[in-house]
Amino acid sequence: MKRLINLSLALLLLLVCSAALMAQENRCALTLGQSPEMGGLRLGMTEEQVRARFNIIERETTDEYAVATLRLEPTSSQGTAAIRDISIELINERIVSIRLVYSASTSAADYRAFTAGVSQSLRLPPAWKAIKVGSMVTEMMMECVGFKISARLIGAKIPVLYLSALEAEPTLSRRQAEKERRLRDFFKQ
Repeated sequence: MKRLINLSLALLLLLVCSAALMAQENRCALTLGQSPEMGGLRLGMTEEQVRARFNIIERETTDEYAVATLRLEPTSSQGTAAIRDISIELINERIVSIRLVYSASTSAADYRAFTAGVSQSLRLPPAWKAIKVGSMVTEMMMECVGFKISARLIGAKIPVLYLSALEAEPTLSRRQAEKERRLRDFFKQ
């Protein structure tokens, strides 16, 4: 009886350890400095570096939160047939988010195939999580230590990748709170 209990405890311990190991393998420990290059762009690049590599199609005026948005012309080195639209957001003239829209012809059959291809080409771990509305997957997301990346299939045909620095979210929240505080103070007078 004692031997059966010891065997059961050993088996239980083995199951717990293997579950913990699998959970660790499906995490992304990459920092902001290790974020992937997407379409010739990296998080943290300066606007000057972007201008040296890309033609800027459109520059929206910097908004009240000091965020500038640029639309870039895809370059021939990216395979312009594959990437059809690039936009970036900058805070203090540094890239904090990148959006790539691919042509429908390059789309994968489903999210699993699309994210597997993204992980392989960008050298990311297979740590994607499905974001669902009801039972329908609307996007896949991976959150790393310093950034997050999400993949969407618009109309189940057009692949879109978003890469953003996690440090940008608190910066924007802090700036928005400061603006709201200034407005409250203004109306108190």
